[in-house]
Amino acid sequence: MNVDKNTNPFITALVSPLYMVMGTMAVINGDLLIIFLFFAFNFALIGAYVSEFKLFPGLYFNELSHKASLSALMAMGIAFMGFLASKIIMGGAETSDPRAFSASSFTLVWGALSLPSYLMMVWLVKGINKRDLEAEEAVRKEKRKNRKSGGPPIMNRDGF
Repeated sequence: MNVDKNTNPFITALVSPLYMVMGTMAVINGDLLIIFLFFAFNFALIGAYVSEFKLFPGLYFNELSHKASLSALMAMGIAFMGFLASKIIMGGAETSDPRAFSASSFTLVWGALSLPSYLMMVWLVKGINKRDLEAEEAVRKEKRKNRKSGGPPIMNRDGF
């Protein structure tokens, strides 16, 4: 499945705010386990990209999923730092209010997570559009074909 390399990065990057709806639901839920599962899902997407496991039929969509997970992790990190800064500024009042992020603040949380994620995604999609993904895939396949199978790389198989 080929995608036009001249796609508008501002439109393609809208994948990120849609993806951050899932992250917002994890934050609104209030349970740390759900937030950690969202992080684990992002790391799984990055791991699939690094190990060259094809999640989607096209190279462009695999790149896009990798960039969306990177931008989501960056946005969650920035939001966490902002949350910590607000706690420090407010005096660090010890509260264990489970309604810290209620469903009524969904739009606020989604906006705070989506804005940095969208901006990073625009920058990353411009980089994807400049690359020749098919040529990179051909180089990867050639390297995979020439790779010796089995054993650690330091082991010399001729000595056995």
